[in-house]
Amino acid sequence: MKQDLTHILKSYLGAGSAYKGGSTGTGLEGKIHKLSSNENPWGPSPKVKEALPWLLDEVHRYPDAHDGRLRDALSVFYGGKMQAEQFITGNSGSEILEMIMRAFLSEGDECIVCKPGFIPYWEFSAKFGAKIVAVPLIEDTFEVDLDSILSAITDRTRLIILANPNNPTGTIIKREILQQYFAKVPGDIITIIDEVYNHYVDDQDYSHAWEFIDDHHVIGLNSFSKAFGLAGLRVGFAYCGQDLAQYVSSVKRIFVLNKVSLGAAMTALTDPLYLQTIREKTQIEKRWLYNRLDELNVKYWKSEANFVMIKVEDPGSLLDALALEGVLLRPLAGFGAPGHLRVSIGTRESNQAFIDATRKWAKKHPSV
Repeated sequence: MKQDLTHILKSYLGAGSAYKGGSTGTGLEGKIHKLSSNENPWGPSPKVKEALPWLLDEVHRYPDAHDGRLRDALSVFYGGKMQAEQFITGNSGSEILEMIMRAFLSEGDECIVCKPGFIPYWEFSAKFGAKIVAVPLIEDTFEVDLDSILSAITDRTRLIILANPNNPTGTIIKREILQQYFAKVPGDIITIIDEVYNHYVDDQDYSHAWEFIDDHHVIGLNSFSKAFGLAGLRVGFAYCGQDLAQYVSSVKRIFVLNKVSLGAAMTALTDPLYLQTIREKTQIEKRWLYNRLDELNVKYWKSEANFVMIKVEDPGSLLDALALEGVLLRPLAGFGAPGHLRVSIGTRESNQAFIDATRKWAKKHPSV
């Protein structure tokens, strides 16, 4: 006979809500402008599209049992700054983030994150019974509060997550601030720098995680889902010191990447000029969007990523009005920024649809 399992269940599992992605417009009619998930609206490199048919022809074969070829390709892509043994790969940056937490967090440990921030930082930490210590970003500017992060460290702190650029604010941590951070952070703490949006950054004071890996325990978290345009294939990677990479990779399954994803990712790495093209297109559309938001007197924060955070008096009303026009944005209360919305940079058609629908709404809400 079945008995109650309460005494063997982990109380911290299932306590939180499951992560919900940006709205997909299910149930809406007409053309949908999905500006809710920070996707690359122009898709992947033409080289990837050309490769997909022959990749599909091989789906009856198992993929590589391990990821050596992709890690070799990543080493080449980064110009030899890191060796293949320093890379970790997985089904998206989110899976690698969870792998890192599985490797380092136990019940009662602490993980420091900044708020507002990417929701899975909280949710994944909670899966392992860890305490999430949320340090607010500096009010209004949404820059990192270095002193508060350092003050939050205790003898149970195992991980600190710094998003650069940060989702959903689009702000970055400039080189000088990161240098100050690493000069003061204890040497036995792992720092995760989430840089999945790094290809969009224009600021010359931006620093990549690889600049610090020789002297500090830092992991640079990356993804093929953004500028590379492979969100639907779920491929991510990270890099760090070789010993750290080997340790984190020990929790990974074999055949972790499917054949199509593996081939698409390796092909994407052979076309760095495409990343520059996507960056330039995004910059053009972002500047256009800034100008239109200025005309509408909508408050926004300039972003180093492929999205812009805005603030209006009645965000729920705007979301509903936009949805009726087939335009989808992301509400940010769950990220720790109530009253704010995030609009992904789309094609001109989608950006125009967003502005037109917002202008229509604003006429009924003069105090935007």
